[in-house]
Amino acid sequence: MTSAEYQQLVEFLGRQFTEVDRRFDEVGHRFTEVDRRFDVVDRRVFELRDDVLAHFDEIYRRFERLTRRHPQPPRGRDHSESWGAI
Repeated sequence: MTSAEYQQLVEFLGRQFTEVDRRFDEVGHRFTEVDRRFDVVDRRVFELRDDVLAHFDEIYRRFERLTRRHPQPPRGRDHSESWGAI
């Protein structure tokens, strides 16, 4: 291999490595964007979870209040009106 051929090879490989580096940088930026999106989704899921749990807490609170007021539902005819507002 002559000196000129070697120089051409070095220049060619340099361009190839530069292109590979550029592509890796692009992939790195994409991963950063995906991570950001997952962070947003995680935050939304936890907000939704907290909201659902708060609703369940309220339902259980109402059930507890109902069972304290009426330990056993009346038997026989329909007494739903006697239970009052929950």
